[in-house]
Amino acid sequence: EIHVKHLGNKTCLIELQVYTNTNPAETSVRLGGGYIDFGDCTIVQISEKESQAYPPFNSYVGYVTYSIEHTYGKLGSYRVYYRENNRNIIENLYNSAGTVFYLESYFTLSSDLDSYESPIPVSPPLFNVIMDSENSISQAATDVNDNQLSYEITTPKAGIDEYPRYELPVGVSINPYNGLLKWASSSSQTWGEYLFSVKISQWKN
Repeated sequence: EIHVKHLGNKTCLIELQVYTNTNPAETSVRLGGGYIDFGDCTIVQISEKESQAYPPFNSYVGYVTYSIEHTYGKLGSYRVYYRENNRNIIENLYNSAGTVFYLESYFTLSSDLDSYESPIPVSPPLFNVIMDSENSISQAATDVNDNQLSYEITTPKAGIDEYPRYELPVGVSINPYNGLLKWASSSSQTWGEYLFSVKISQWKN
């Protein structure tokens, strides 16, 4: 995820957090080597970084966090994104190992939004599924600006206007009002890692 927090004037704190596979039997790749584009023609390369353990999930899940302060030249709307060439093997994404890993966040920097901050997810965006059962996980977020939030499942991207070949598993849905994601999984589906892309939108009250 990419989180944006307005620090004052035209300076924002941009935080990138990514969950990683740390199983040495499956991958030796570390996050890094990609680029953060701040949306104003400023691009910064991210160095490789060791994952920190994330015990609540399992012993082979870690996470990496980068925090960068960036000052914009003027007020306006910006799309901040991160992309790199490395991605896990994903069952519902064609040629996933050769598909660019991409995240983005779109926000408006305005003089009347001195306390602006992106929605903050309540729980991490990953979960285990039990086959042939109804699975659910909350993708809800909180909003410090007290804006209304809406949720939708979208097609994952490989760039601003680049959409890889992707298939949403049968039985997946999300409640647009509270962010509860459900998957009525089937034993006919392949075991492995699946990808879901959830878009959270803010609506000013």
